[in-house]
Amino acid sequence: AARNYLAVQGVLAGDQALPPLQIRSLVRAERSSGQTLLTVTCDGETLPLLHVKEHGKGKIAYLASLDSPALTQRVIEWLGGPPPLKVDGPEGAQAVLTRQTRQKRWIIHLLSDGDCEISVSRTCVSASKVTTQFPPSGWTYRAEPATDTLHIQVEGNAQDRLLVLE
Repeated sequence: AARNYLAVQGVLAGDQALPPLQIRSLVRAERSSGQTLLTVTCDGETLPLLHVKEHGKGKIAYLASLDSPALTQRVIEWLGGPPPLKVDGPEGAQAVLTRQTRQKRWIIHLLSDGDCEISVSRTCVSASKVTTQFPPSGWTYRAEPATDTLHIQVEGNAQDRLLVLE
């Protein structure tokens, strides 16, 4: 049965408390070295939820449960930085970002049909505008550059859609 682990504490919680997490499984592990960055409390017992250890030039992160996709995403972004591309839309909306070095451009391949919103991190992607769409008809986009992000609103149901960014 799922247990409600409350009082998430640690660096990812910041100034705002994280909501209670419904955890169906929590793997208990012995801490040997490194630092516990997040803990959860259940029935008065404090348990490690996220443990990190430095290894070489990187870090190894152990997340004791994957029952909260939002928390997993937050941990990944905290450890590795924000993703260069975010897609918001209907469930399953996906896109792939590819760099074409010789042509000095980026390609967004929309894998899903339908409307969506795309955010491109300008700190990761050196592009400020959309220069081409394929296919050229059957769908539309509107791009709005901001300081750190290029926001792209996509509408329509054309298949195999591509956006070229420069």
